[in-house]
Amino acid sequence: MSRQEQTPFLTYGMPGDLHDLRRVNRNRILHNIITRGPATRAELSRSTGMSRPTVSVIANELLASGVLMEGDRVSSGGAPGTLLEIARETGVTLVVDLRRVDDVTLATVSPGGEVGRRMHTSVDSEEDVLKCVADFAATIPRHSLIGAAIAVHGFIDPRGAWQRDPTGGLDVSVMDRLRRMLRMDVWPVNATDAITVADLRQSQEGLSAQATLVMRGVAMGLLIGGTLLTGTTRPAGDIAHVIVNDAGPLCADCGARCLFATVEQLYDDDSPAVLEYVAASVAATMAPICAAVELQEIVLALLPDACASQVRDLIVEALAQRLPPAQQPHVRLSGQGRDAVLVGAAMLYLHKRLI
Repeated sequence: MSRQEQTPFLTYGMPGDLHDLRRVNRNRILHNIITRGPATRAELSRSTGMSRPTVSVIANELLASGVLMEGDRVSSGGAPGTLLEIARETGVTLVVDLRRVDDVTLATVSPGGEVGRRMHTSVDSEEDVLKCVADFAATIPRHSLIGAAIAVHGFIDPRGAWQRDPTGGLDVSVMDRLRRMLRMDVWPVNATDAITVADLRQSQEGLSAQATLVMRGVAMGLLIGGTLLTGTTRPAGDIAHVIVNDAGPLCADCGARCLFATVEQLYDDDSPAVLEYVAASVAATMAPICAAVELQEIVLALLPDACASQVRDLIVEALAQRLPPAQQPHVRLSGQGRDAVLVGAAMLYLHKRLI
């Protein structure tokens, strides 16, 4: 298979025949509902560029097959329409946030992105991971569980395989052990990619390029023309150890005055001087990216609550000093909060199962 077939949230190529065209259109509708939430037929027609009759025919097929269900009637700019959403009977996704072994989160996430039962725990070994996942999965009715998404640090290759854990916390073989233990599909998800797609429901449609900056740990997720950039040999948006200046703290990992060491100060010191310094460093890193790829939106995720709004405002000011008005992106805070990785991982998994 090609890389495009393996990687979610990619733009679709030119269909080869009418069968391919129907599949592409079906996937566009599902993609829109998974990432943007329930929508009427009229809204799907506007957002996908497909004609209303085409949307109706495909939507009716998806309703008949049980993939979609009808929800409330709402007004979408004209006559009231019925919302289409992923059928609740599809089941729930078991999501395991394994970014930190000392704070593992397990949760069920519905097709609509609602986080249900959850549990927090800490582990010391791979065996502990297996046990806590098995115990949590046992509390979920088997018939309602469609699979598991495991959010991790590190590179997920184009085939969907986890290649390495840069934190050294777990061996990548844990994925195979989880599949054998749960006897279901278990899919690793890059945590930054998950956080990036989780916030799509708060983004304006039609953006040519947008970026999510995960401030804790410093990573960037990029969506260019609807395409989630995932990288071929390493994670796309790997900017943590970019050297931003010749002052500031040294990084314990790379030994340089990098963006990671700079931003990490926020979590211990929210004095005005540190906030301004961090904002200026982020702006210096992002300004060339904004200019190069027509970046229209930057989402800031996992900032400390106490200073999040102030940091956002300072980044906006710093970008205004570096970019002409036409190149200045909209900067906002993530609307998903701590649940972003859980919701995004479930969205990526659901996309893989249905499309």
